Order: sequence, then C-alpha cells, then structure tokens
Amino acid sequence: MLDISDFLLGALSYTLVVAMVLLVLIRKREPSAALGWGVTVVALPVVGAALFLFFGLNALPRRLRNKRAHRDDYAEPNCVDDVCEMPEVAEPVSSVARSVARVSAALGEPPSIGGNDVEILELGEEAFDEIFEAIRGARHHIHIEKFIFKIDKLGAPLLELLVAKARAGIEVRVIVDAVGTPRSSRLFTELRVAGGEGSVFMPMLPFGTRPLSWLKRFRPNLRNHRKIIVVDGEVGFVGGLNVGEEYLGGVLRTAQGNDWCDLHVRISGPAVSSIQKVFAEDWDFCTRERLEGQDYFPAVTDVMRGTSRVGILSGGPDRDVNPIRKAIMLAINDAEERVVIASPYVVPDAGLRDALKLAALCGVEVSIVTQSWPPEQITTYLCGSYFYRELLDAGVRIFEYLPGMIHAKAVVVDNVWAIVGSANFDNRSLHLNFEIMAVLETASDVAVVSERLDSVLEDSCEVTPEAYEARSWKRQLGESLARLLAPVL
Repeated sequence: MLDISDFLLGALSYTLVVAMVLLVLIRKREPSAALGWGVTVVALPVVGAALFLFFGLNALPRRLRNKRAHRDDYAEPNCVDDVCEMPEVAEPVSSVARSVARVSAALGEPPSIGGNDVEILELGEEAFDEIFEAIRGARHHIHIEKFIFKIDKLGAPLLELLVAKARAGIEVRVIVDAVGTPRSSRLFTELRVAGGEGSVFMPMLPFGTRPLSWLKRFRPNLRNHRKIIVVDGEVGFVGGLNVGEEYLGGVLRTAQGNDWCDLHVRISGPAVSSIQKVFAEDWDFCTRERLEGQDYFPAVTDVMRGTSRVGILSGGPDRDVNPIRKAIMLAINDAEERVVIASPYVVPDAGLRDALKLAALCGVEVSIVTQSWPPEQITTYLCGSYFYRELLDAGVRIFEYLPGMIHAKAVVVDNVWAIVGSANFDNRSLHLNFEIMAVLETASDVAVVSERLDSVLEDSCEVTPEAYEARSWKRQLGESLARLLAPVL
C-alpha cells in the first residue's frame, strides 16, 4: 500500500519539475540553453531548480530595470543645448568604423569622437605608474570601478593614495563587485573615514530585516566586470587590469611561466566623458546619487588633447541587445584581410562562431590567441576548447600563449579598427556581465594594438587540427561535460 507521505512527496517533486521546466522554456530564448537547463532540472529536480534560480534565471531585479530606464538621463553628457561639438577628423574613417558607428548609434551608444590623446599600456607596472600619476594630480574627483580590488602589494599603496587625496578634499568614489571583491570592508572603512565614498555592486549578503526582498535581488550570475578609472573628467583608463599584484606580473600563475600579458588604454580628451557616463550610471544604481555638471562632464572644447578618434561601448544584462557583442560581430563580418582576437576565455556563442567561420571561409586570416594549459579556470578552458573543432575546420587559427597568463581582451580588424577593454570573448562577458570597451579608429593607435598582438602570437603555440584530434579521451570527456555550462561561462 502506498504511503500517503510518499505520494505527497512524489506529487510535489513532479509539480516542481513541471513548473521549473515551464519556467526554463519561458525564460530561455536560446534552444541550446533551454535544453541544457531542462535536462538539468529533470535529472536533478531540487538541485537543478536551485541552480537555475540562482544562475540560470537571470531575471532583472527591479533596480536593474530602473537602471536601464535611467540610461537616457546620461545620454550625450558632453553635448550642450542638444549640439555636440565634434572635432574634425584628421584621417578618413574606415568602412569597419562606419559600420560599427551606425549600429552603435542605433543601440543608443555615444558616437566616437576626435580630439583625444591615447596611450596603449602593455605592461602592468607601466599602466599603474600612469594610473598613480594621474591620481596624484587629481584636482576635483577620482572615480574607480573595479571587479577585483585586493589590498596587497599593489592595492595597499593605491588605497593609501586614495585616502590621502580624500583627506585633501578631493572627491573619491570607488565601486567594486560583490563577487570579485568579497572582502571590501577595509577598503571602504579607511576610505570613508578619510571622507571618500565606496559602494558594492549588487551585494550578495542579506542586509537588513527583509530576507525575501533580498532574495528577489539575489543575482550571483549578473556581475560588474568593468575596469574604469576617471580623474577630473579629463583622464580615463579602461582595459583588462584589476587591482591585484598578479596584474603587475612576476607572480606565478601557470606552469609555463609568470608573465602577465594584458592591455590597458589611457585616454585624455573628450571621449573620457563617455567613460564617466558609464561610471555615473553605475554610481547612481549603487547609491542613488546623481553626478552632473561640468565638474564631471567638462565641455568638449576644454579637454581637447590630441588627434585620436575614440568611441566607448558599454554592455550588460540590463540591455536587450549588447552593443559590444554587436560591434565585434559586425567588425568581423566587415573584415577583408585579417582578424586577431585576444582573450583568456574563449567561449563564443553560435552567432560569433558563425561570424568567425564565415570570415575564414571568405579568405580572411582569422587568429585567436588564448591561455594555454594548465589554465587559470579549467572549466572555461575545456568548454572553449570543445568548440575548437568547428573553428579549425573552417580555417580559423587558434594559438595558446606560453610565457604565462594572457589577460588582454582585444580585437583588431584589418589593422584599421581595434577594440580593447574588459570583455572576454565568451558568453559571460557578452551576455551576463557589465563590461566596457574602447573603440580605436586612428591608424597609429590601432597599429600599436596590432603590433602587441603580433608579438603575443610569436610567443604562442598554434593548435593544429592534428594536435587537436590527438587529445586524450579524458580531455574530450571533460570538454563534453564543460560545454553544458557554455551559457554561463
């Protein structure tokens, strides 16, 4: 005879599975993602349901929906009286740049603008020397937004400098991500005592007495991966560097070596207002404080510094369409000769894989350089390498960087267009994370990035089709299992 408790438990489990499968079908637009999560929920009803609610649902909390609604308040911050003064372009704009500009404008991104001085920073020590120098010279404000901010050999002196500037009356604001920087108490305590301000982006822990309200906001999968520094609205930094001593190099990261290969961009000029806009949106989201006026957004004519044309693209889960992903895809589609992609994590979605394959089949030299074995994140590495076969079959060349960790995130197309910033070439950066990238349209700036990536390729080992087919069965099994997590990697 069936025990009533067993019957109720079975009915509850069945109801849970059906409800969760329906939720998966409603929430997941991509068939592969819907299938993967559906199988997980059916195979592991309780665990699968919890995993989907925490990592797969990705429904926007109300505050993130409000953040999206507030984007128009920060549109074109360096334009006055609806007239945006555009410095003359010293050289013709490439067809790739024109195509990207059209789609970026359609998605509400600020236009590329001339009059900037751009410096491509290849080494961590070089970049942080520039950052420290800019902060020391701050007259009004210092804005920092980082995924990781460690109080170590690098972070401690940076915090000391920020505290000193705050005590001197300079406005200091710092945003860190709750997952990337889980221990931010010392950072913010010292900063606030000195008169500065700090905030955590989407905290993970339930503060206050409303746990249900916190649970509705709990989104561990939607993270702020941006790396931003703005000083006085005139100098800005974007790229791949967080705050941690490993970003300086010389810290053992892989079996191959301790080199840390990264790219960061220092921009001085009117394009900094677009970086400031992104920070201001995030600061408003975190603290509900609006940053307005020419102290934060100086007039274009007051900050003309050079001849480089630069655009700033931001993307995140609060956007229906990610401008960064669309820009990269469009640039690859427009390529005529060469595409080089650098990223530590390579898990392109189906659309990006098709763009890469089509470019290679049309005779474009397509090269991807990523980290080598053993990787920093083994699951992401195995997931990405699962897709190598279809890329290699189409003629895409894949390289693995040997001297250490490659952390640079960059794309160069035909040596006329480049994009450098915080977004990896994976689903997480291009669908789930908040990211920022600098678009470089001036030949001299693109040439520096291109030369850097060429030197990286020289220090890398090519993954040939023969070597790929010779993988061990354990490696192939790991790849097959890891690829199930592709939507969140």
